[in-house]
Amino acid sequence: MIRAFNAAELPFGWVSMDSHYGEQPWLLKPLSLEGICYMADVPSDTRILTLSPKTEVPNRKGHRGRHPTNEKLLEGEPLPIEVRAFAQGLKASDWTRLSIRETERGWLIANFAAFRVWHSVDHLPCAEVWLVLRRPLGENGTIRYAFSNAPDDTPLRQLAMMQCRR
Repeated sequence: MIRAFNAAELPFGWVSMDSHYGEQPWLLKPLSLEGICYMADVPSDTRILTLSPKTEVPNRKGHRGRHPTNEKLLEGEPLPIEVRAFAQGLKASDWTRLSIRETERGWLIANFAAFRVWHSVDHLPCAEVWLVLRRPLGENGTIRYAFSNAPDDTPLRQLAMMQCRR
């Protein structure tokens, strides 16, 4: 459907998707390769790397068996963490309160944060993306997480608006 819209040159700004599709590298990678911007909700147990790690295909140990072909993180590189663990480590100053849009119940106001991270699949870096976090006002409420392949210089307000329009 997305390719059909793109092929028909129908104008759209980005593709939004729920967490089921947001955790599917088979969908996100082709969108990025085709230059289609996305905002994809992801589950709280989705893993990220905060720095671009070094990887390698290890050397074969000994003279028997197959030669390794699968890439692995270099020893000593940080392991992927869940987005919810990342969020727990944020300081109050990392969040920005934004008023996004009018709704049936008044203005949608929430705290937002966005960071450039590496989406991790099978403990390896998959793609550099924005991790966009939305926390409701007050102490109670579930943080929502999303990945976006928007350009590096995309302002937080635009990322927040994209995240709230699915």
